[in-house]
Amino acid sequence: MLQFFSEPNERQAEVKTGQLLRWVFILSVFSNIILIALGDRIILNLYGNEFISAKEPMIILSFSATLSFMGSVTYRYITHYSGFLYLSIKTTISFLLSLVLAVMMIKRYGIIGAAWSNIIVEFISLTILNYFLKEIDIQIASIRYKRM
Repeated sequence: MLQFFSEPNERQAEVKTGQLLRWVFILSVFSNIILIALGDRIILNLYGNEFISAKEPMIILSFSATLSFMGSVTYRYITHYSGFLYLSIKTTISFLLSLVLAVMMIKRYGIIGAAWSNIIVEFISLTILNYFLKEIDIQIASIRYKRM
């Protein structure tokens, strides 16, 4: 299943990517549920009562990690279509968005704002920024075609 990025059949690559995304989502949600249930105990045992307030950002960031894991799968899928330039552009946009959003939200909400800014950027990177892949690839391909 991990070889979808070298799959010559486009439809098979899409199916394998979907399967992998589902497994990543299911396992991540399962681990997030365990973290929600046992987060207090984990923090108390590892760090003590003075760090119990870290539970809320920890839970927010665990869901951010879920989106990040799913983003890793989509990165592999995009590289299947030689979308390296697209990924460079997307990474730069995500970085700039993350920087601006984090500064704004940290000033207003502190550590919770930092956690929420992270989850917002991961969500945008996984969804909205991936919608432009085909359009950019077509434009890049036409530019390369004209140069030859």
